[in-house]
Amino acid sequence: MNPFSIAEFREKKLPGESEIRSSWTSDQPLVSIVCTAFNHERYIEDAIRGFLLQKTDFPFEIVIHDDASTDNTRRLIERYAVAYPELIKPVFQSVNQYRLGKKPIPLAVGYAKAPYIAICEGDDFWTDDAKLQSQLDEMRKRPECGISFHAARVLHPGGELTPVADYADQLSIIPAETLIAADGAFCPTASLVLKRTLFEQLPDWFYRSAPVGDYYYQVFGALSGGALYLPTAMAVYRCFTAGSWSSSLARKDRNEIIAHAERTLGCLSELDRCTGHRYSASIDKAKARQAFSVAVLFLKQKYLQDAFGFMKISWSLSRALFVGQLCVLLKNRIRRAVFNR
Repeated sequence: MNPFSIAEFREKKLPGESEIRSSWTSDQPLVSIVCTAFNHERYIEDAIRGFLLQKTDFPFEIVIHDDASTDNTRRLIERYAVAYPELIKPVFQSVNQYRLGKKPIPLAVGYAKAPYIAICEGDDFWTDDAKLQSQLDEMRKRPECGISFHAARVLHPGGELTPVADYADQLSIIPAETLIAADGAFCPTASLVLKRTLFEQLPDWFYRSAPVGDYYYQVFGALSGGALYLPTAMAVYRCFTAGSWSSSLARKDRNEIIAHAERTLGCLSELDRCTGHRYSASIDKAKARQAFSVAVLFLKQKYLQDAFGFMKISWSLSRALFVGQLCVLLKNRIRRAVFNR
């Protein structure tokens, strides 16, 4: 994986709107970049910069959906929208829609026009100016693939960058079974390009009950022909940023964590039913992974009885996966203990 410098990325001169559009060979957008933001004033400019640096021979639009941020996020989006009025389509909510039970990404997609949707949340960013062109070129060669994704980097709070989704050194088709068993941890969200029709086919239970949408976009996108994987790292995912789902779940109390687990396991059962039980073995692995993650949260909060109960659930669904995750957990605990000493 080639080295990447955030400082150099931020120093790149942004092209003007006419320069971006000069290489386009048509008028209708082929891709809608969909960016969801909430209190991302520290990060949103990196995201927008990654969009504006894209070099394509097809038109794209940028839909930035701000879910009633209470910080400076809206003001920053407005500044770029004024500078790029033909490219950036801002959507500003006056009331936070997530708290009303609405999912930000499908909500934002409703404002998009193109047949392909490229997702990037406001605290992540793209690092390769050929990202969109590369993914769309390959997806159009393989119309059976409803989703593509690529390798990325994780930016840790201390500034360290580490590879993620570094699965292969060549273009690959990842089967739906693999994505299902991975339980949402397989594809970096900032790497996803999906056919817009996917969002029109999501089942009702997804909107009612699914705690996190990324996993189901991946799965339903891959059901028809697998997920197209590009080995080049073209995005950065920030780990445990303020307002992220992973950090907010860690702060929930016992009852909220249990409710989250029940909803998640229930949605996986719905997925099993709506796919005709063709992927039951993979779905059991996903359930086992979820149950183990909840058990770890309870261990950290010292709810030992609850932790043991979810470990039993994980063990009953997939013993091999349970043992593997337990070994990783113990190895990490030992490494931290030795390091701290």
